[in-house]
Amino acid sequence: MIESQIDQAVSSEETKRQRIIHNLAQSPNETLETVIDMLKTAPKSRWRVAVQVIRAIGYPRNNSAIPELITQIGDLNSPAWNEVAQTLMDMGSQVIVPYLIEALLDKR
Repeated sequence: MIESQIDQAVSSEETKRQRIIHNLAQSPNETLETVIDMLKTAPKSRWRVAVQVIRAIGYPRNNSAIPELITQIGDLNSPAWNEVAQTLMDMGSQVIVPYLIEALLDKR
């Protein structure tokens, strides 16, 4: 269900895409884990919309997405990179710095 809505958003014009993203963001308990998983397994064509949903859910409700967003920001070729960067900036440095430090320490 969520995957089909994401696919529809990917191929829709901007107004319809924003409406779909808004509707998905209204149910974060049902949506968030699915869109996080999409960033790990789904075709890259879905990533930008998936991150837009995460961003629309907003902090602190989307905090479980932070580790995957940190992973995504490390991939400069990610089609969602700009959206990921903006989502993390919206959260603020006081929120994301501990996750960044953890990610850096895990790469040792």
